[in-house]
Amino acid sequence: MITMVLAEKPDQAREYAKALGNSENHHGTLVIKESPYLDGEIHIVAARGHLLEYDYPKIDWKMENLPITNVDLKLRLKKGDADISRRFNAIKNEAKKADEIIIGTDADREGERIAYTILSKVPGSLNKAKKRLWINSLTTEGIRKSFGELKEAYETKNFYHEAEARSQSDWFVGFNLSPLVTLDLQSQHRLDRKKGNAMSVGRVQTPTVGLICANDQAIKDFQSQPYWKLELFDNDHEIKFVNETKYFDRDEAQAVLDRQTNEAQVVTVATKLVEKNPPKLFDLTSLQAFCSKKWKQDSATTLKIVQGLYEKKYLTYPRTDLPYITHYEFEYLKKHVQDYQNVLGITIDVVHPEPRKEYVNDKKVKEHFAIVPTEVIPDLVKDLSSVERRVYEAVTKRTLLMFEGNYTYNSTVVTVVDNQVEYTTNGIEVVELGFKKFELTEDKMDQALPKYVENQILNVNTSIKEDKTKAPKRLTESVLMGKVFPKYGLGTPATRASIIENIQRRGYVTKNKKTDELFPTDRAFLLVEYLADNEFVNPETTASWEYFLSKIGTGELSQEVFIDAIKEKIEKFVNEAKLKNKTLKTERTGE
Repeated sequence: MITMVLAEKPDQAREYAKALGNSENHHGTLVIKESPYLDGEIHIVAARGHLLEYDYPKIDWKMENLPITNVDLKLRLKKGDADISRRFNAIKNEAKKADEIIIGTDADREGERIAYTILSKVPGSLNKAKKRLWINSLTTEGIRKSFGELKEAYETKNFYHEAEARSQSDWFVGFNLSPLVTLDLQSQHRLDRKKGNAMSVGRVQTPTVGLICANDQAIKDFQSQPYWKLELFDNDHEIKFVNETKYFDRDEAQAVLDRQTNEAQVVTVATKLVEKNPPKLFDLTSLQAFCSKKWKQDSATTLKIVQGLYEKKYLTYPRTDLPYITHYEFEYLKKHVQDYQNVLGITIDVVHPEPRKEYVNDKKVKEHFAIVPTEVIPDLVKDLSSVERRVYEAVTKRTLLMFEGNYTYNSTVVTVVDNQVEYTTNGIEVVELGFKKFELTEDKMDQALPKYVENQILNVNTSIKEDKTKAPKRLTESVLMGKVFPKYGLGTPATRASIIENIQRRGYVTKNKKTDELFPTDRAFLLVEYLADNEFVNPETTASWEYFLSKIGTGELSQEVFIDAIKEKIEKFVNEAKLKNKTLKTERTGE
């Protein structure tokens, strides 16, 4: 019996072979004659990512050719790369010889698509693909564990349909709306007819550009207004209290101030115990947001680094959207707690040796768990570059914190009254620092108040403080990754970094590398203005499409139904735009 294992890339194939037994290289195929983990011979053969691409139709960019939806998208081998042809032929030959095929590409939607597009070009091979290897760690133990827990291939095949639907819908949107917007704007003399100046419209990138434009416009439209607030100062304890009312008329604030006395009475002292858990484990998006905020490191770079650390076996699979692990990961992490502390040079208190539901949840882990260190521990100096080191340290420290104690403190709000005007102040008294000892500086640990009691009379001074309303904050890459994308469900963990790269490369957005702030260009506003009030620029519409795509992944919606709906929306918008374009031409020419 011969079992073929299809890996996504050569490095991955070599790691599989090392874990499964002694192998021989037969013209690029790693052959294992005998292994305790699988019966018979094992032939491991590697692709190199996507070996096939759509055979795009050759259609000129002319209005009369739009919409382009009656197209049967067919896959072909990528052209101009001898290595791709060689790898495909090796896979084809091994698939023909094999009795069974295990899909061992990356355990995600694109991994499914890579495997099924390749196997669909080899007659009879899809019937042999009965098992799916679902890997989260490239360590020897992690690989062996996954080979011992092979999934049935049908359990994950819907992820292929989801990935194919995503790819095809992106193609139809881009291939129709990019020429439409370009040609229409050129006919209106709003876009120069020069090489490389075509507009690019994308199912996810365009709503992202729209959000950045809306943020910029809100900042431009904002008009700051002065306002005044009353502050009260407790002379004996040197504590400031604030009245929350904003007066936009200084005379009104002054009138209230004139009625204040030099005495205030404490009316309430409210104290409550607050307990905060350590932060959640990292998923890819939250790790990218963390790195962007802390080091101004762009998201694509973070993905590249964490992918490299995964391939070096130091971190688990990176393209995850879940901040939970299973009991299995928890147990090995617990076993290596001291090792992780040693490599980071820190000491934690293992207050919670038990798995807590905030971090460990087997039921929620359907595909991939959080990014955590593996049991393979690097020498930070010898094995990692400086940028790899800081990302590894961030992930490992975040993981260790789940064993730490909670941050517990007494939060106190004191309210005083001076001639019917209320003022409040807040204080914090730390009970247990817990995980916060790794985050707080000395001056922020304790902000305790004096022991105020109700009905206490204070000797005070009251004054007016002038301030002004603040404009909305400009979007940064860290906010986009950490808040905006998750809020609207835009993109996936695997695509979000490339979205930010693409909108910069295509001239829609620039980024201040020092501040991480994102600025739309005139080109961006031209695009968004053209698509104003259209669902192709609406992030909520895109979020709903992502929802339906996820339903394809769970088998609740067919790929064909989704694609047909996208085509229908494209046809409607293109035909309406063409009619409007024709009407404008008629008005200009008088014909």
